[in-house]
Amino acid sequence: MKPFLKKTLKIVLYVHAVILTALLLAHCSYSNYAKKSYEQAKRDKPYDVVIVPGVRYEKTTTNN
Repeated sequence: MKPFLKKTLKIVLYVHAVILTALLLAHCSYSNYAKKSYEQAKRDKPYDVVIVPGVRYEKTTTNN
């Protein structure tokens, strides 16, 4: 293999490895944050009702 192609292949593989590592670390960090904030919200229970915009309320029937 030509030296230029070898060098280019190494650079491409290195960049992909760095991006993959960053994504994995970000996912782990986000998962941990989501779990902690969910547990905190479960303990606090600050809401009795959640209103979803765009879904009209009908007293006689429930919308799917």
